Amino acid sequence: PYPKLFRSYYSRSTWIRQNTIQPRYYGIYMYRENYYGGGNDSSEINNNLIYNFHSGSSKVDQQCGITLYYYNYRVNVFHNTVVLDGNSNSTSYYAFKVYFYPTGSKVRNNIFVTYNATYLVYLYYPSGLTMDNNLYYYPNNASNSYNLFYCYYPSTYSKDLAGFRNYTNYLGTHDMNSMADVNPHFVSTSDFHLDASYPPIYTVNLGLAEDVEIGRA
Repeated sequence: PYPKLFRSYYSRSTWIRQNTIQPRYYGIYMYRENYYGGGNDSSEINNNLIYNFHSGSSKVDQQCGITLYYYNYRVNVFHNTVVLDGNSNSTSYYAFKVYFYPTGSKVRNNIFVTYNATYLVYLYYPSGLTMDNNLYYYPNNASNSYNLFYCYYPSTYSKDLAGFRNYTNYLGTHDMNSMADVNPHFVSTSDFHLDASYPPIYTVNLGLAEDVEIGRA
């Protein structure tokens, strides 16, 4: 009943919003978004839920949430939830990835979750990217068994948000208002709405006309 993949190639001013995505390998994939557009073109990835990576009835470990691959300009990634449960600790799999110069793009107010070994963030030459006010949740990595953040250049691996913040080459200061391993209090392990009985997670107003919780009025 849910879409498997949203893919955009060489597009301009794309909006991908308010979707529940249960993919096989890739949730949302953009390639050269706004690369040929004017300076006023911008794109939105917001209010999406990506989880339950599967092939048929079987879980897959090759889980890739949101990918901005190769020169994606002015893409706003706001208010998304990506939930991973893969067992692979390869940098090929991640909640969020930028590959090569995402000039003017912003990643804010997202919830990125890994329950097992899958990376949360992969950044490759992230020049021009803004990242802040995100929640990175990795409850089963308390002993720092896995690297969960990867940045390049130079090649830098981090096991937690504190280490990730130390990477500033090509990125600058980032994620200073983000939260590390704070439980977002989902309703259940299969219902990733936020449990209303807990206090809300306060972030910042990003000026969206709508900020909705998918699948709930």
